[in-house]
Amino acid sequence: MPECIPISALQHWLYCPRQCALIHLEQAWAENRFTAEGRVMHENAHHGPDESRAHVRITRGMAVASERLALTGQCDIVEFHGFESQISDSKSKVVPVEYKRGKPKAHRADEVQLCAQAICLEEMLGIGIPVGHLYYGQNRRRTEVIFDEDLRSLTTATAAAVHALFESGITPTADYDPKRCDACSLIDHCQPKAMRFKKGVATWFASALKSEISNLKSLAESCSRQLRAWADSLQNSDIKGQRHLNDQSRDQWDKKKSREAGAQRLTEIERGIVSKLPPDHPARREWERRNGPLCGLVISNLRFQRCHSPCLKDFVQWISEI
Repeated sequence: MPECIPISALQHWLYCPRQCALIHLEQAWAENRFTAEGRVMHENAHHGPDESRAHVRITRGMAVASERLALTGQCDIVEFHGFESQISDSKSKVVPVEYKRGKPKAHRADEVQLCAQAICLEEMLGIGIPVGHLYYGQNRRRTEVIFDEDLRSLTTATAAAVHALFESGITPTADYDPKRCDACSLIDHCQPKAMRFKKGVATWFASALKSEISNLKSLAESCSRQLRAWADSLQNSDIKGQRHLNDQSRDQWDKKKSREAGAQRLTEIERGIVSKLPPDHPARREWERRNGPLCGLVISNLRFQRCHSPCLKDFVQWISEI
């Protein structure tokens, strides 16, 4: 038979498996306003005297246990209706009542805790308990809970899950949920936002690597945009040097170099012709005035008959006229 676990662990498990492990395995606990209010409510329910009202016997802080589910715990209140007769009488019934602060919740953790108490009472008293009540302090009224097959099956499955947790001794990783975690008194112990608790070193490393890759990608895209803008601006700039960025710029570059080479060739021919003239020739003096002195440069063996440049022919004609 496995070691008995507290009934409250079932409620903690359904609320948060990590909270259940922190409280029952690691013995961690911290108080906040919500837990303090709940503790005061339970103390008032447990420590009051047992009493009898019209055909109802009210027992407080009753210890209960279940051998089948290996559970043990304490009921806030157990009401014995029709206590004048035997417990097994058809007119008598037993109703467990669990006190909770706040208001009814969307999850079934409170219902499972109450159902577990009813199962314990059924084993101890040998009777069936069809319903129980949850008393919520915020709205100050009871909520009836029917112990149907679905709720009993959920309670049995939850008890098995908690037993497996206790046997493994492993605290589950955190899964941050603002609505659940921010109100938990153990949030500082749990650290649900810490990545090392959430998914481990491997996931942290993968996340960090992904972040670095994203940063590098953004940097590369920024550099690419800057290079593209720089290349576009170079296509229309006067900076010297080859810029074969595309077919259009390459064609423009080739035409420009061809024009420069033709102009340089024409200048050399002009210099060759002028250099053959006497230093005091009017044409030579006019050319040197415009282009600077020849400085003794002599270009010989010019083949004028091979030159078909209109500019050169005009220049030769100008020389002959002078």
